[in-house]
Amino acid sequence: MAVWAFVALAGLTMLPLPFTGDQALYSMFGRRLAHGAVLYRDIWDVKQPGIFWFNGVAGTLFGFNEVGSHLLEVLWWIGGAALAVRAWRGQLEHRLAVVVVPLLTTGLLLASGRTIDIGQVEHLVGLPILASWWLLQRADPTTTRGKGRLVAAGVAAALVGLFKHLYLVVPAAFVILALVRLARRSTRRQATTAGLCFTAGFVVAVLPAAIQVAVTGQLSRVWWTYTGATAQMRSLDPPPVSRLVKSLGHAGIVYLPLLVLAAIGWRRAWKPARRAATVDMLVWIGGGGLTLMVQLWWTYQQLLVLVPLGLLAAHGVDALADVGWRRAGVGLRVAAAAVVVTGLVAVAPLGSRLPLLARHGLAWSTADRRALRIDEEPAEAAAVATAQLFRLPDAKAGAVMVIGNPIHQLRSGRLQAGAVHGWSAEFNTPALWAEVAEAMAAPTTAYVGVDVEHARYLARSPATEAVLAQRFRKLSEVGGLVWYERIAP
Repeated sequence: MAVWAFVALAGLTMLPLPFTGDQALYSMFGRRLAHGAVLYRDIWDVKQPGIFWFNGVAGTLFGFNEVGSHLLEVLWWIGGAALAVRAWRGQLEHRLAVVVVPLLTTGLLLASGRTIDIGQVEHLVGLPILASWWLLQRADPTTTRGKGRLVAAGVAAALVGLFKHLYLVVPAAFVILALVRLARRSTRRQATTAGLCFTAGFVVAVLPAAIQVAVTGQLSRVWWTYTGATAQMRSLDPPPVSRLVKSLGHAGIVYLPLLVLAAIGWRRAWKPARRAATVDMLVWIGGGGLTLMVQLWWTYQQLLVLVPLGLLAAHGVDALADVGWRRAGVGLRVAAAAVVVTGLVAVAPLGSRLPLLARHGLAWSTADRRALRIDEEPAEAAAVATAQLFRLPDAKAGAVMVIGNPIHQLRSGRLQAGAVHGWSAEFNTPALWAEVAEAMAAPTTAYVGVDVEHARYLARSPATEAVLAQRFRKLSEVGGLVWYERIAP
């Protein structure tokens, strides 16, 4: 009960936390998709559609705001905690080890999450990866129910790919390992049947998205987005090594208690009856780690491997419960104390949320949540102030383009001009800059906001600078964002 209470507390304190720029973008795009926009045509981002669909569902169910987005995420991971218990309890001997599985997975994920982590793909994708693995372990291709589980495993793997296609490496490795094991203990024919069922589930899950892409004429654009765009963007602004060091340092803080527990339980985890599951979790960690190295090294991307580490850490609890505190040697007692201390450090973000919410009336009212946003997110005050400009009687009607933090776009209450957002201007290829210039020049674009931190990237597109200079005039500057108003048709 105490473990689930901790998970609930971590989730509840997360609900009113303000959006960062990424989350504002996800919510805006989710809302546009829910109202009929076509991804990659009407709105564009390099990411796969899953994160935008997730926010579209969250907004439709609970409201397009922080509480709505975060509530679905909390419910998502409460389900993830229940799945983790069911998937891993067969690997554990002591009830205590089973009981703490939600704490070591969902609890740590939610409690250690900072505002920049919450709502990210890596904060969500662990659930479908785990579901795909669990379904593969329970599948028997000789029965109808077993085939259904294999199909469901394929659906879960497809969901992983729809969140981020790079992470398909992990469920792909799972299914290969599962099929090899099945072929060894039964027949190749059964392994082939299992593989076909898994593939059928995968294809069925991605088919609707593929059909929409084809029907809307987005095949070449999506292909470029998923293959060429990422490489071009990375070359335009290579990630600094300092970001990798910072990312690994943050991961070390969060993962240290799990690593200590996993080390304590290593011998137990490597026993023949548990070895296959342990290998699979190591494959998840290793495969996920490789995909992280070819990305941009943001700190939140390290969250991809929290779930398998948490499951392996449960073996450490199993080992400690087997020995008992009284019979434990000095080394085990020191290790257990280290787990407690490092665990408290890892969940420090939860500790900082409690006084923060207390200062803002527990964020019960809309006014309290607005004050919380302004206090915690630097862009909010400027976004609220400048959005008032668009509500004045003489404000021009039309769309808004922001080269900078999407929070300004979100609070403006206006549609985004064009498909390409300005949050990742440093990664804009020449083709994307051409779209920005075209959207800015459109007569329906009434205002352009340029963040002073992003203004230097405009020099990469003389056409965009020319449109801004010739068709807009400076209107105001608030909080580092310069707003321009259209003066020419």
